[in-house]
Amino acid sequence: MISSFKQGDSPPLLPQISLDGCAFLSAIYLVVMDYNAEEVNEIYASCVRAGLIGADCTILDWARFLEGLSVSMKLKGVVTGPYVCASNEKEILKWWLSNVKESHFTVGDGSGNVAWDPEQRPDIMRAYASFQEAVIITVA
Repeated sequence: MISSFKQGDSPPLLPQISLDGCAFLSAIYLVVMDYNAEEVNEIYASCVRAGLIGADCTILDWARFLEGLSVSMKLKGVVTGPYVCASNEKEILKWWLSNVKESHFTVGDGSGNVAWDPEQRPDIMRAYASFQEAVIITVA
């Protein structure tokens, strides 16, 4: 869980997270604990050292990354169409932002809608985002 800052806050977030950490921050948001920015920076460094994410915050392997982040999270799969999560599932949604020509990740509400956006910019999401895929996570 993240409640006291957003993706663009640099500092306190490391520049790599601030620039390209939307998938990383979305996964951390799903963990039960409430992390501060310093703890998120430490998790990032640990994940890079373990080879779970790249230095640019790219998730190298969703299954390994999720299991490294929390023993209670497992990758169920990736879907590109409509999907409704079961009660023990969560989703991270991948969007294409036409204004900046790059992908952006958010936490979904279980039905393909945005529940939490690391950048906290609903105006951008409404105007420029188109759905690409959903990473479905089983939570124990």
